[in-house]
Amino acid sequence: MPQKDNSILMLCLVVLVTTMGAGIVAPLLPGYATRLGANSVQVGSIFASFSFSRSIFVPLFGRLSDMWGRMPFILSGLFLYALVSFLYLLGKEVDHLVLIRFGQGLASAMVLPVAIALAADISKEKRLGRTMGLLNTSMYLGLSFGPIMGGILEERYGMPSVFMTMGAFALVALFICAVMPWPPLTRAGFKSSYHKSSLALLKSRDMAITFIFRLTYTMAIGILWAFLPLYAQREVGLPSSKVGLVVTINVFVAGCLQVPMGTLSDRIKRGYPIVLGGLLSVIGLWGLKRAHSFWELFIYNALVGTGGGISMPALMAMVAEEGRRHSATGFAMGINTFSHSFGMLIGPLLGGLILDLYGFGGIFLFSMLLNLFGISVIALALKGEKYKG
Repeated sequence: MPQKDNSILMLCLVVLVTTMGAGIVAPLLPGYATRLGANSVQVGSIFASFSFSRSIFVPLFGRLSDMWGRMPFILSGLFLYALVSFLYLLGKEVDHLVLIRFGQGLASAMVLPVAIALAADISKEKRLGRTMGLLNTSMYLGLSFGPIMGGILEERYGMPSVFMTMGAFALVALFICAVMPWPPLTRAGFKSSYHKSSLALLKSRDMAITFIFRLTYTMAIGILWAFLPLYAQREVGLPSSKVGLVVTINVFVAGCLQVPMGTLSDRIKRGYPIVLGGLLSVIGLWGLKRAHSFWELFIYNALVGTGGGISMPALMAMVAEEGRRHSATGFAMGINTFSHSFGMLIGPLLGGLILDLYGFGGIFLFSMLLNLFGISVIALALKGEKYKG
């Protein structure tokens, strides 16, 4: 296997173990924080601190990695991730958890977008969609299996075992990156030329289009993840086991589609799968608004996941192409990750407000409108731009 292919697979492994480590602890934190005396606002602050720090720092670290190279940030971030994981063992106050989650968000900002940028640097031009699909699959797998593993560990050995396992995953990824021979890369070079390329990227219409779609799509998904379990329990009357199946099918289907849809996006205009995936998500959200049984919820949420699985690899490939065009791949991936983190931060907040005012029907309708706006931006751009793979 060529060295570049080996490097991409190793980056997929790094992304897998990092996201699995994060997925292990996230579902267990509310209960753990409550046992430490946290109220609902403090639990929300613990989760918001992660998204807040990640949203702030991802563009910065992506930008700096274009200037100083990718690996110093990936290695430093993985070391910090491991350190923060073990600090959970010492956090006995709610305020400690807020600070630790802030540090975890900072470490995540140093690792994931920079690792994706490195994969984009290494990948062949005509295989960017496939490469982004592989990395997205790694993230979906990590987020899917992490909570399962975390639940088993916590039940059998207690929360300290969860924190130690999360730290161990980060150390494994750190070791992989430290010993792996990476292919030589060309960096932006001089600081002055880099600033010009960064400014050009910020002015890029293509970058603005991908930002808008990712932001609106993620806001809708953030609302869905936050309130679909509540809807399934209160309005449909499902037990917890079936609620888990309804929520998981979205991630599972999206993860399965990443590589084939990424490969397809390398062969056609990238805007087409993005629009198609967005429309399928809208149909799924419309169905969820009307669903009153387990199978209806299951099928329509699977349709939402199908939409994400079709659109996201093509969108990520578009971002990578634009970053490479301006010699600022890290900055481009940082902006893209910021749109995701910010969407996940404000989507549930707006969803909660709309739920109070208009009920569950209102939040599903709002999610549909968000997706339709993002789709319209891409569709209008398709008329005048090629978006080719």
